[in-house]
Amino acid sequence: MSDIVLAAIVIPILSIMTVAFNTNDVKHDPKTDLYWMIGTWQNTAEPNTYEKWDYGLDALNGKAYTVKDGKETILENLSITSQGHSLFYHATVLGQNDGKTVTFKLTQMGNNSFTFTNPEHDFPKEITYINAGNNELKAIVSDGQPNGKGFTVTMKKVVD
Repeated sequence: MSDIVLAAIVIPILSIMTVAFNTNDVKHDPKTDLYWMIGTWQNTAEPNTYEKWDYGLDALNGKAYTVKDGKETILENLSITSQGHSLFYHATVLGQNDGKTVTFKLTQMGNNSFTFTNPEHDFPKEITYINAGNNELKAIVSDGQPNGKGFTVTMKKVVD
């Protein structure tokens, strides 16, 4: 009798724990999970450089660009898409990777940050965006190693 009671208690608890800790069961939507990315962001160290994110059909679409003498020059085309239960960050950098898009998979996500990784790419291997508050966005681009190579771009929102 005690085995039946124990099973009746333990099995539901294990089921709840499995659901709570299995993040693969959570479907991510870039439009709702990353809404705070929407807008135009100006690089604080290079004021002629911007990153802009808009809602697409089933994605967030972005671009990095410069403005000089009123002329916009695209540096990279970006998107964040949902495939299955995960998000993917796609970057096509003009003049790099033979024009091919490099894809990074979501590996960490919090309320104010997310990290995408691609361990097979030469550099970067990891891209993290942080909503730092006060209309400030940080992008950390790195090789994914503690004390490894990388850089941080701080941006201020200039247009919603």
